[in-house]
Amino acid sequence: MNIYVPKQIYPYESYISIFYKIMRYSYLRGDELLKDSGTTYGQHRMPFVVPNWLASSAIGESESHIPTQFAPPTQILNPTASIRFCPLCMDVGFHSVFSCIKFYRYCSVHDVELVEMCPECVDRFIGNTPIGSYFYEQEIRGVTQHFCKNCNLSWPDLGHRSKFKVDCALIARALEIGNLEAKWFRALMRGVCSGSYHCADYYSNDVTREALVVPLERLLGIPCPDRLVGQIFSHQPVHWIIPDSPNNEQYDYLELHDYQQIRMTLYACCEALEEKYLRGHQDCLARINSLTEYGATTGVICSFCSCALAYVLMRLKLACIKWPTITSVSGRKSGFDCFIQRAPCPYSSADISKIITACYLNFLGEIQYWIEKGISFTIELNAEFPWYRAGKHQSFFIRRSSYRFRNACTQDLDYQQLFKLTRSSRTSGLSILYDDNEISVRHVLTL
Repeated sequence: MNIYVPKQIYPYESYISIFYKIMRYSYLRGDELLKDSGTTYGQHRMPFVVPNWLASSAIGESESHIPTQFAPPTQILNPTASIRFCPLCMDVGFHSVFSCIKFYRYCSVHDVELVEMCPECVDRFIGNTPIGSYFYEQEIRGVTQHFCKNCNLSWPDLGHRSKFKVDCALIARALEIGNLEAKWFRALMRGVCSGSYHCADYYSNDVTREALVVPLERLLGIPCPDRLVGQIFSHQPVHWIIPDSPNNEQYDYLELHDYQQIRMTLYACCEALEEKYLRGHQDCLARINSLTEYGATTGVICSFCSCALAYVLMRLKLACIKWPTITSVSGRKSGFDCFIQRAPCPYSSADISKIITACYLNFLGEIQYWIEKGISFTIELNAEFPWYRAGKHQSFFIRRSSYRFRNACTQDLDYQQLFKLTRSSRTSGLSILYDDNEISVRHVLTL
């Protein structure tokens, strides 16, 4: 096998970029190079380990060129269908391994948005076209480069090894930025492998990922790639809490006397929470609670109050496996069955008080986070609790709400004028309307 190993390999250069260089330098088609190196097409398209052709190239730190080191396979672009690139990086012969991640849309080196490669260039880049087929040629800075008129992709002429020079400044920058990005993604992947649902959720969708960036930065103690390109817009402080893991029996096996005792404890804790956080919000609490009554009329608009809203939602969460439901009563009349059956905790009044207070403050912080997006959204509840998910206790975070936000109903005219609360006619959930625009309610906050 006559493979020419290029010396011009950048830090964190993608494996498909290196493959292209080796293919060009060795003057082999892609399928020929795979066959000669004993690599199957499936192993090459989505490598979980360093493929044979890359291992045989004796390139240092080969793992850093494989995208599955930094994201789950479901979040890796299929290079036969889609390749994104930074025009400034590709202009000097560099394609970042992080550009292979589906949700990665900005080049952290140049702070520019990635461009989608056209189908013709994709075929050439992965070696599906005859090896003699090249891009259109034009002279750029005295070096022949290949230029595509469809996607504006330019690439140095790899056929002239003596002319091709690496950009030393880009090498230093790619190494500096790449080390930070690799540290972030590897920490997340370790979390995924250890069972952290926060790390797993980060890779699930754009909305969840955006919401988790700042909390995960606080947890991991390192900046995320979004911050490197100025894509972080939330400045809410975040606090992580590690709950105790009690070994008591599940509530399903409690005697009736014990069950009634826990319900009384929960009622007392809720009354104490009302006294502490809603002393000046009783009118707001009555209005918002009425929106959750059985058979409540949809379309009724009431003023926004974060403290009352968070409390009503917390009470519904303690009672309902899922909300909205057509048979549920109002938040303040609801019981605690969901909490008792699905979130085992210590029996003591002090511990239960801490847990429901944390739940209330968590709701406050999440509502402020969504309010500050300046959008209309609907709120729904599920049976998962922040501290107890998938049958085990896990760390959870609380976004700290501001004093201004908590007192918006009495002291902030901007909040009063811009945000209103109603019972949605489409989902029956509570909707927060931004600028009275119910038509635009497409977003859902699930607590």
